[in-house]
Amino acid sequence: MKIVHLVESLDRGGLERMVCDLARVQRSGGAHVSVLCLFHAGTLAAELGAAGIGVSAINKRSGNDLRALWRLRGALRALTPDVIHTHNAVANYHCIAAMRWSRRGPVINTRHGMGEAPDSRLERRYEQLYRIRRDGKARFIGVSLKNAADIDYVCAHTRIDGIQMTVSLLDPEPLSVRLEKLRGSGLAVVAHSALREGFLTGKYPRNARFTDPLDQRSSWSAQRIATTVDQAERFRFLEAGQGSMLLAAARYPLAFDVVSTVVLGTRSVSYADSNFGVVPTAGLTPGELARIAAVQRELELFDTLGSRWRRRLSRLLGR
Repeated sequence: MKIVHLVESLDRGGLERMVCDLARVQRSGGAHVSVLCLFHAGTLAAELGAAGIGVSAINKRSGNDLRALWRLRGALRALTPDVIHTHNAVANYHCIAAMRWSRRGPVINTRHGMGEAPDSRLERRYEQLYRIRRDGKARFIGVSLKNAADIDYVCAHTRIDGIQMTVSLLDPEPLSVRLEKLRGSGLAVVAHSALREGFLTGKYPRNARFTDPLDQRSSWSAQRIATTVDQAERFRFLEAGQGSMLLAAARYPLAFDVVSTVVLGTRSVSYADSNFGVVPTAGLTPGELARIAAVQRELELFDTLGSRWRRRLSRLLGR
């Protein structure tokens, strides 16, 4: 399968990081993956290039740029994708305009950060999504969410097909506190960041340092790294029953019946083959899940009034 991701750029950010992780996972699964950047390539392009994923920039100018549409049309026709995955509105509109009256595969559009706007702007954004689906420009529409309030809004006020959110041993919320609501919603749930930037693989020591400027962890303080490693080590007991912390961390989101897909980030095909090439189908046991929940409570990973005040105090003290 040939997959093309269309983004505005690959400058460092949450959307861009997700696209990089998704592209690497898709390539490791046997797909031919390319990334087109509507404006410029950006700092994360080199990371994908090192993983064997082609990145091209359309170099669109600000404002209307008909030549950029023509270049985008040519790039997409040359790549002959089976699926085009556009990210956010600008990339999607340019894709549809460039490929108008041309034969193409399905276009999937993801809107990121939908929970960050006032309600009036949110309603307009969702109306744009509905119009895309209604006009046949996308078969399914979904958004990335961050917290329980986002889930409440989507379930109560929208007609989308799916959502994407962080789910990991160190991030049980917001999924765990909205399970019943999601079960009754009919929404597809895609979980990402299950390995928490790799720390839940159990391979990093407390004094680990990340010097590659393309690695988002290079901006982490020594204290943040040490704290994350200490938290991850609390789940080391899962190795006994699951074979490795990595497999346990990957299986954790799938322990929730509402999760349909887990996106796992990896830096190379060889790494993906060695870690995910053969994944046994067995899941976490009820006993393991109960112990996981106990550790999560001890680490105050659930959002309670007491945990919020302690986190604020820690930030004030610079811990």
